[in-house]
Amino acid sequence: MRHTIFSSIALISALQAMAELVEFSPCPSNTFGLVESVDITPCERGASDEPCRFRFGSEYTISIEYTPLLSSGDLPRNNLQARDDSVQPSLRYPYSGQAFDVCEYTACPVQAGVSATWTYPFKTLQSRFNHLTVNATTELAGESFLCVGFDALYLPTIAGRKLR
Repeated sequence: MRHTIFSSIALISALQAMAELVEFSPCPSNTFGLVESVDITPCERGASDEPCRFRFGSEYTISIEYTPLLSSGDLPRNNLQARDDSVQPSLRYPYSGQAFDVCEYTACPVQAGVSATWTYPFKTLQSRFNHLTVNATTELAGESFLCVGFDALYLPTIAGRKLR
C-alpha cells in the first residue's frame, strides 16, 4: 500500500514536470469567458519565453482552464484553427482530426460562471503552423465562451527524419 502511494506521487510529480504553462492571448472582446491558463504536455522549448515545439507525428495534450460567462445550448461547437505565417498572406485553416462537439473536450452542458477544463489530445500532422487558436461557441452559430490563441513552433520531417 505504502509503495503504491509513493509510486503514484512520483508519477504525478513527473507528469507535472513535463507540463508547461504557455503564454496565450485571449481573442477579441466578443468572447464571453475568461481563460486562466493554457498548458501543453509535453512542452519542449529552448527557453521559458519560447513557444512549445510540436514535432510531426508526436502527440500532445492541450489543457485550457477557463470560466465561461455563458451557458451552452444543446449543441456547443468548437474549432481548433491553425495559422502559418510563413505563407503570404498568413494561411488560416481548421486543424484536421478534431471533433467539433465541445463535449468531447469539456464537461457539458457548459454552465455560466462554473470553472472548467477544455482538454484536447493533439497529434501533429504534416500541416505547418506557428499559431493555434481554440474557439468554443454555445451552439453552431452561437456566441463564443472560450477563445484563446498561442504561438507554437512546428518541426516537420525531411526524408522521414524528424528535425531537432
